[in-house]
Amino acid sequence: MKLFTSLVFLGLACAALSAPILDSSLLRTLQEKGTADILISFKNADVKNVRTRAVSQARALGGSLTAVRQSMFDALTAHADETQASALKMINKHRSSVKRVIPLWITNQISVKGATLKLVEDLALLGDISEVRIPSEGGLIEPVTYREVPESSVQAGEQWGILAIDAPAAWAQGINGSGVVIGSLDTGARISHVALRSHYRADHGWFDPIEDYLTATDYQGHGTHTIGTMLGSVNGIGVAPGAKFISCKGMDRYGDATEADFIACGQFFVCPHLPTDPRDDPRCDLAPVAVGNSWGYVGNDGFYDAVIDAWIDAGIAPVFAAGNEGTSCYTIRSPGTTAQSITVGATNNQNQMTDFSSVGPSHQNLTKPTISAPGQDIISCYINADSDTSYSSQSGTSMATPHVVGLIALLHHKKPNLTVAQVQAALIAGAQPTTPTGKTCGGIADSTYPNNHVGYGQISVPASLAAL
Repeated sequence: MKLFTSLVFLGLACAALSAPILDSSLLRTLQEKGTADILISFKNADVKNVRTRAVSQARALGGSLTAVRQSMFDALTAHADETQASALKMINKHRSSVKRVIPLWITNQISVKGATLKLVEDLALLGDISEVRIPSEGGLIEPVTYREVPESSVQAGEQWGILAIDAPAAWAQGINGSGVVIGSLDTGARISHVALRSHYRADHGWFDPIEDYLTATDYQGHGTHTIGTMLGSVNGIGVAPGAKFISCKGMDRYGDATEADFIACGQFFVCPHLPTDPRDDPRCDLAPVAVGNSWGYVGNDGFYDAVIDAWIDAGIAPVFAAGNEGTSCYTIRSPGTTAQSITVGATNNQNQMTDFSSVGPSHQNLTKPTISAPGQDIISCYINADSDTSYSSQSGTSMATPHVVGLIALLHHKKPNLTVAQVQAALIAGAQPTTPTGKTCGGIADSTYPNNHVGYGQISVPASLAAL
């Protein structure tokens, strides 16, 4: 207790000297547990301007999308190295007592897992740190229903969501996502599943900042289910059965995570690296065209804005589930509340918004969701003991979101190198009206488009492809 008290007084005494802010929850946790996971922020961080200048310079020189990503990566890592130098030097002195350190160049922060009281005391003496705090907790958007489905009852041509958006019409034209890579930020992936095993891109295809598995795995099942809807090639469960995927396991086996884990995954997708460390052979040429995100925070939280902005500059479409908080207004989860997010609501097989899909407007009074997709009773691959042929039926906006990611893969198959703005325009142009439920949010009835229930409507594969 005496050491804890001295730390509090140290923070107060140094306030006039511009010492870092130490939040009270961090101090309590250190007092009670002795260690804490921390997120370190810096006074001289200028991520937005550094990124914008790098991207503008690369584009002015006529650089390719890979060149733009590389320019952004080089500029942001150089900025982070300079800004974070003294803090990393201090952390290295305590390296034997902490669990893991991940420098986050994409937001210019440092994630430290298992920081000790002594480390936090030492960091509090550094004048270039603005804040040391416990990262906020978030996690999986849990499905509202779940049931296992016997393999014998899963038949190709019978998945209602795939039929509702008419993905087979694209396949008939030879457009199945071949040559396209998409990303999943979820609970991981069972890459041995029969529907996924030929679609995993092993080259720079996996990172796990939360449990540190060096090979792809999924002990929760949610990630495997959503990836199956994106591109599963068995029994007609996937929208883009010719595409490949990479995965970042941003959540643990219980579906829990912190903002630091999500940010670490966010930078992985811009320049995929080896599973050992973000600085191990980053390859900006191996980024996906979209990332599916079926996680979020209740309420308005802009912590992911810098990541989303970087994704867009890198040509990566940020697709986020709206949330499963029901039909009350202002229930969209963040980061789906952000203007730049492609936010997805859920529809049922009656072509109506489901009774669980979160509703806008956002806390910034933006019309949200952006679009909607099938999200009720969606059959896809699952994990069950040692079986690689398991399936389950689940409901939630988490199930709607991968339909959109799969459609984006089809769009890139037809027309490679689309910008995120072009992708979003095609999704919106192809969206079809849903059956109104008579509800109104933000002064907009759900029979008017866009609205705060289904956005511009339910996606249509043929209509969006035709809009390119």
